[in-house]
Amino acid sequence: MLGVNVSWDNEADARRFVETYKVPYPVGRDSVGEIGRLYKI
Repeated sequence: MLGVNVSWDNEADARRFVETYKVPYPVGRDSVGEIGRLYKI
């Protein structure tokens, strides 16, 4: 499983979420929206 922080989300909030909830899988940032476009999200 892999988490993706999309371009329209705030990066600092996403980092805080990952730390607060001890997300057990890698989370990357899609700052330009490429992953979102590829997966149509």
